[in-house]
Amino acid sequence: MLVFFLVGLSHFWLQLRSWSYAPGNTARDLTHTFLSKCWSILSFPTFWILPADFDTPFFLVPFLVNSVIWGFVGVIGYAFLLKKNS
Repeated sequence: MLVFFLVGLSHFWLQLRSWSYAPGNTARDLTHTFLSKCWSILSFPTFWILPADFDTPFFLVPFLVNSVIWGFVGVIGYAFLLKKNS
């Protein structure tokens, strides 16, 4: 459970930060920054599936769903590592 929360919360924070630096979300061009370049990775899979013109009144729901998916993947990866090492 701890792995799920650590991965999910870390992903949520990084995803939100990288989204805020992504092209079109800032007043000046920040595409050269490391966080801006991470958006294409951190937005997978939820934002790759949603249409580009997707709009919701609940702004953070897709971010939360994406982080939950990454949390589950982190738990599965951790379980595989534990099984492999035992």
